[in-house]
Amino acid sequence: MTGGRSLRIGRGPLRATVATTGATLVHAESGGHPVLSGPGRVAPELGHHGAVLAPWPNRTGRGRYEFDGVRHQLPVDDAAYGHAIHGFAYAREWRVDRHTPDEVSLSLELRDEPGYPFHIGLSVGYRATPDTLRCEARWSNLGRGDAPFGIGFHPYLLPGPSALDRWLLEVPADTVLDVDPATALPTRLLQASGTEFDFRTARPVGTAAFSRAFGALRRTDGHATVRVTDPERFTLQMEVSAAFGWVQVFTGDLPDPRHRRRGLAVEPQTCPPNALATGQDLLRLRPGRAGTAWWRLRVSQPYVYPS
Repeated sequence: MTGGRSLRIGRGPLRATVATTGATLVHAESGGHPVLSGPGRVAPELGHHGAVLAPWPNRTGRGRYEFDGVRHQLPVDDAAYGHAIHGFAYAREWRVDRHTPDEVSLSLELRDEPGYPFHIGLSVGYRATPDTLRCEARWSNLGRGDAPFGIGFHPYLLPGPSALDRWLLEVPADTVLDVDPATALPTRLLQASGTEFDFRTARPVGTAAFSRAFGALRRTDGHATVRVTDPERFTLQMEVSAAFGWVQVFTGDLPDPRHRRRGLAVEPQTCPPNALATGQDLLRLRPGRAGTAWWRLRVSQPYVYPS
């Protein structure tokens, strides 16, 4: 996978690079300091850094799901667990619709993919301001029948040079999905309170290793905010719109030692893992129907958390 063309945006302290393959956010920096972790290129086999996850995010168990009484089999490409992972969009070449010094917009049509016989139009735009990177996604059903759909994004946040164990994490979520460690699929919905995944009050990540979907997000003015702070450098504030009902947080425990625990993945998602199979918060798109969602990353000096 070559990554296609590299498109740079941003004229101030915050700058980013987007690859045309997958509309992948391959790099972002603030004042010359990287704020996203990754290989700096399109390399999904290393951890899907910066990927667009559509028409479903995360895993679909064994690649199997049923929609309107028809059974479908997706390609199994999650070697570790034997599932279908993260959709098709991350591996496709996207069309560049607009590119200015501060923003880029790309689009893609998914049509009759293996195990997904639907027709979806996608567009993703990134815009850089001096302290904020904003991403907006749009989707529409271009087919003649209903279509199941979900979308997510996979940035690995890098707030500074300290070890990930020292970073402070705040996730305003009242629920979290429990996971079967043998399959990496969700099993039941838990109240976050009293569990090891209660990050409603910021605290260090420590040595915890997990990948969990957080739901029932508390919102202000319609958006929810996840904060990751390295006391030595930045607070990275991920704000997600109402369409993103879930945020997957992954501590970056990747096989490759060059990328292991180098970034904290904070992944806005419209639906949780295995939604194609379970139907949980899965979007049913009528013909001609469209939707939008946005997330933005704000960079600031280390946040002073209330004591």
